[in-house]
Amino acid sequence: MMNLELLESFCQNYPEEPDGVLDCISVAVTAAYNKLGTLLAVGCNDGRVVVWDFMTRGIAKVITAHSHPRLLPLLVTKRAQDPHRLY
Repeated sequence: MMNLELLESFCQNYPEEPDGVLDCISVAVTAAYNKLGTLLAVGCNDGRVVVWDFMTRGIAKVITAHSHPRLLPLLVTKRAQDPHRLY
């Protein structure tokens, strides 16, 4: 017998197919959303962090973070107490 309450929790309001593409010149290495899900910070292989705004479907900010791309996952994925800070 299936647990319907548990089964219903998996029915989320997500699109069944992609509704767009965020195109960037660089290759994405890591990515993290803000708490509201309106911004996506993408660490690129060229040392930049590109912040995408999902409301406008455009780039909100480009940050030259570091010349060593291995450090980008630490910068992008570590959550801060202040939601306005990236690190």
